[in-house]
Amino acid sequence: MLLGHEFTLRRVGRFAQGTAILVYGLASSASLAVLPAIALVLWSVIGLVSLFLGLRILQACVAFRTVESIEIMNVFTYGGVTTASYPFPIFVTWFRRLFTYAVPLAAVSYYPGLVLMQVADPLGAPLWVGWISPVAGLLFLLLALGAWRYALRWYQSTGS
Repeated sequence: MLLGHEFTLRRVGRFAQGTAILVYGLASSASLAVLPAIALVLWSVIGLVSLFLGLRILQACVAFRTVESIEIMNVFTYGGVTTASYPFPIFVTWFRRLFTYAVPLAAVSYYPGLVLMQVADPLGAPLWVGWISPVAGLLFLLLALGAWRYALRWYQSTGS
């Protein structure tokens, strides 16, 4: 249920378009080793899925204490998607830190993207960071699961 939350067919087109561009880019890059690049893409996807599952779990945790939890979490889910569509260095420092450490969107998308494009980070991180940073999505999911276990203390049934 959680993985299919808000599934709509129009998103299939966005996924197909992105996949086609990624495949074309990997195939046309003469200097990029394709197998390691595919491994990095899959590793990054695992990190991204873990991150967004963690955000959904945190949304459920917040729902135990508030009525309008969806609006609070939309800042991070939809806001994160919007953030990822811009070059990360354009944002102010506190915003970059928020989406690198608190909600590690940059860790699972921006840094691996730099490795795939073989571009030095304008913010100064070495390229090897892109290979290990998707683990941040998995750690975020583990923290969210811990928050879920903690939040269950405040769960109250509707009684129906």
